[in-house]
Amino acid sequence: MDTPKTNKFISRLTAVLVFALAVGAFVLSYAALRDLAAHNGLNDWRAYIWPLMLDAALVVCSLAVLRANLQSERAVYPWFLVGLYTLATIAFNVAHAPTNTMGRLVAVVAPLSLFLSFELFVSMLRSEVKHYNALRALQDIQHRVNDLQGQQAALRESLTALGVKRGELQDEIKALRKEKQGLSFEITQETVDRAKAILAERPAIDGSELGRMLGRSDSLGRRLKKVLASPNGSGPK
Repeated sequence: MDTPKTNKFISRLTAVLVFALAVGAFVLSYAALRDLAAHNGLNDWRAYIWPLMLDAALVVCSLAVLRANLQSERAVYPWFLVGLYTLATIAFNVAHAPTNTMGRLVAVVAPLSLFLSFELFVSMLRSEVKHYNALRALQDIQHRVNDLQGQQAALRESLTALGVKRGELQDEIKALRKEKQGLSFEITQETVDRAKAILAERPAIDGSELGRMLGRSDSLGRRLKKVLASPNGSGPK
């Protein structure tokens, strides 16, 4: 059984039945109040308006209670008005009823049913709104989680790229260290003598070319030329 769909069907069916009950109770209470007004001085069109001052006000106050609850506000005054108009409606219906006990009980059913059915409907609406807000909150949380997961994936990719770059830099540092270490033993006296001979024949030779002629690196050739070209250049000690 699909529980969400079943709950939605039950909620809608209950809302329809509650609304029908409220309409019936409103009609019965309205008729009793109209007759009471007609027998007590309001025997014209005003007799049709006077019941609305009670039952319609009861509906308005109930809506005010609903709004206050949905907005998480205090609803003391709206609830006071709901209770006040409900008691007034019941009192006037009892006044219109026959003087026997059964007649008064029958008179109480309509306004009491109107109050209870409408409050039940308000409670259902409140529950549905809370459920909807909870679903919206869960969806917002899920969207936030998805965003964070996307950011986490992007950070992982960035960390991976940084790791690759770090490895490349470490390899480059190692190569530079090897080259630096190699400079200390590549410049032998034999290399210096060969460099001197080449420079004697070709004083304007480029340092890089000197290194290639010696079978060494360009940087070594440039260094040798710089050292040997100095006034006291005699090669490494």
